[in-house]
Amino acid sequence: MDIAQAPPVDPRGQDPVKLVLLWAAAIGVALSLYVVAGYVWASAATAVLLAAMCWLTWRSLHSAPALTEAEAAGQAHGGGGGLSQEEIDAILPAFEYRRKDAAAEQCAVCISAVRDGETVRRMPACRHAFHAPCVDGWLRKRATCPMCRAEVVNVAFVPGKTTAVAEMV
Repeated sequence: MDIAQAPPVDPRGQDPVKLVLLWAAAIGVALSLYVVAGYVWASAATAVLLAAMCWLTWRSLHSAPALTEAEAAGQAHGGGGGLSQEEIDAILPAFEYRRKDAAAEQCAVCISAVRDGETVRRMPACRHAFHAPCVDGWLRKRATCPMCRAEVVNVAFVPGKTTAVAEMV
């Protein structure tokens, strides 16, 4: 009598399909946790960055430095440290340009050559020359040379007078 023998038992597991399903479930759970953790981390990072930006904006708006006396005086007579047209005319008289040598000067404001006969102003401290209309607009905003940023003058200006007491810096 021959008795049929049962097939040998696989020592790694009873069913290879169950093993594949178990691995697929483990990988699926790991990926799901990875996605959820990434979303949570991204949300937390975004919240921290927004809070930091709000704090920096608030700090910059509420901690403006106090104006110095010179800055306050500059804003009082024209804003931003510039000069009035009356001050410009008194301190820097305009004149007709005459070229002394072969090299022509260039207006650094409009970037064009200064030609004979054009009206110019010469900065007292640095001796740079510019077209009068070009440099007047510049000097109404800031009292420095457009080319080298040298202070034009310290002015004790009295409105209504034709001259100003100017001290070269």
